[in-house]
Parts: sequence; C-alpha cells; structure tokens
Amino acid sequence: MSTRSSIAILEDNQIKSIYCHSDGYPSYMGELLKSAYATIDRAKEIIAQHDCSFLASTIEESRFYNSWRGENTQAAVWSSKAEWIDWAGNAGLEFVYLFDGSEWTWEAI
Repeated sequence: MSTRSSIAILEDNQIKSIYCHSDGYPSYMGELLKSAYATIDRAKEIIAQHDCSFLASTIEESRFYNSWRGENTQAAVWSSKAEWIDWAGNAGLEFVYLFDGSEWTWEAI
C-alpha cells in the first residue's frame, strides 16, 4: 500500500501543490525534501514536474507522470492552506509537505 501525500510551495500568497503516490511518510519524504530540495529553486523544480509516482533525490531519478507515462497532470493552486488541507483530507492523502520559501514543514492528515 502506498503512503500518498501532497508536496507544495507557498508562492504569491497561494499554495501550489502536486500529488505524490508513494513513500509520503515523514521519515522518507520529509527527510528527502529537507536534504535534497531545501531551496526555493529546488522546491519549484518538483512542482514544475507535476504529479508523481515517487520522488527521489534527483528529478531525473524520480517518476513524474507527465514525463514517465506521458500523462497530462498539472499542479493545483489553492487560495489558502486550509483549502489545500481540506482537499488533501477528502482525497485520502496521509501527509502534506509545504515549502514556505525558507523551510519544509509537514502535517499528518
């Protein structure tokens, strides 16, 4: 069974998020984001690739649906953190990760 999550950045007072299907638990995803994607430019790289099957320590090693399977997914844009969290809960996600411009934080859903 997969640990589904959402990865997001806070930019221009909006939350831009993607879905990630696997390995969304904090001991993997949280640590990976903090170690390999700890700048705004690196965080934006993730969002620019859109939804993924799993995230690895490099974009090239990761499996994003658009480049890996030829799908046409898009990042979602939310007007508030509460709206994003509500969506994540309704979608059955287990964790959300947010880069606020300086650090990654996470919450269990």
